[in-house]
Amino acid sequence: MTVAMDVDRYVDRSDSDARALVVMSRAREDTARESFDGRRHARSSSHASSSSSSSSSSIERERARGRRRGREDANAREDTGARARTTSACERETYERGMRPTSTLKGGEGHERERRDGARGDAGASADRSLAPSLASHGNHEASFALSGALARESNSVRGVALKYVEPRGEAKVPREKWRLYCFKGDDASEEPYRISSRTKVLFGRDRAVADIPTDHPSCSKQHCVLQFRDVDDGAGAQPYAFDLGSTNGTFVNNARITAETYVKLKVRDTLRFGHSTRVYVLLHEDV
Repeated sequence: MTVAMDVDRYVDRSDSDARALVVMSRAREDTARESFDGRRHARSSSHASSSSSSSSSSIERERARGRRRGREDANAREDTGARARTTSACERETYERGMRPTSTLKGGEGHERERRDGARGDAGASADRSLAPSLASHGNHEASFALSGALARESNSVRGVALKYVEPRGEAKVPREKWRLYCFKGDDASEEPYRISSRTKVLFGRDRAVADIPTDHPSCSKQHCVLQFRDVDDGAGAQPYAFDLGSTNGTFVNNARITAETYVKLKVRDTLRFGHSTRVYVLLHEDV
């Protein structure tokens, strides 16, 4: 509604009344405009307030999330520290228990530990003898870094059966003489002679999977003895040696039991016998 409309409506009135009406119309128009501006300002304020509240809520949520992550990290660090302390305590206790005499352990724990240690010692005795570095018999005990032959023993097998014997490196050679082994049972030759001069060693034993000359007597070991041709640089070339492999019932050269795992030099017409078997092997070569 405008001022012009008010003037047209009241044109027949006096000028003073017209002016009064115009003033009143303007006042109403200003009031209406102010009311409209007030409502618009209120809406803008409400929108701004809601935006501010939303922004504040987001910030508060981020802060809460950060505090929660901080607590989780602190808890994780505390758990890690506790585990480390527990591990250190266990290791320290294990070390202390290892250093204390078994008699100080509670109850039967000491006896159980002694039993376990004894079993481990018995089981590893032979391995320790073969794998431990050789030490001087007296004076300073210094380690020997010479080849022990342990790796060669692990890789030395025939048809999937590990051999107990490893030939001496650099000494095992084929002999020049035509050596043979004659087997006798009583006064009669029980088998054809074995021609052994084309090889560097001959393995005797009850295990036919690996034995070059089987010895089927039950008193013989699966891998009983080796006849090894060795050249020890004495000018005689490769000569035969007997080497017992730690057999239970022994190896006999000329009816005398030889020391286990020791090379014993053989001569022409020497005899070999294994365990309680009555078979006798006589060593000869063609030049005799």
